[in-house]
Amino acid sequence: MEKISLKTQQNEFTLNQKKISEILGVHKSTINSMSHPYGAYNKDTLKILKKLNIKIGFKEHNYIDGSMKKINNSDLEIARENHANIMNKIS
Repeated sequence: MEKISLKTQQNEFTLNQKKISEILGVHKSTINSMSHPYGAYNKDTLKILKKLNIKIGFKEHNYIDGSMKKINNSDLEIARENHANIMNKIS
């Protein structure tokens, strides 16, 4: 996502929110959580999510990289463990 334009990101997230709300039979405003695809996002992504009233977002990595001061930098950047890593640990 971090490599596509603001407009394309906006279209993708808006369509995704609409489709999920249709599947669940709820108003799109009740869809307020998400997970960053492949942990990829940028500042534009966060702005779009705020406009869509997304309250919490999960990212794939749970470590501090060079541009971060802490693991969870905002409610839209909550670290999670990749399910594949969990499966490897319990297998």
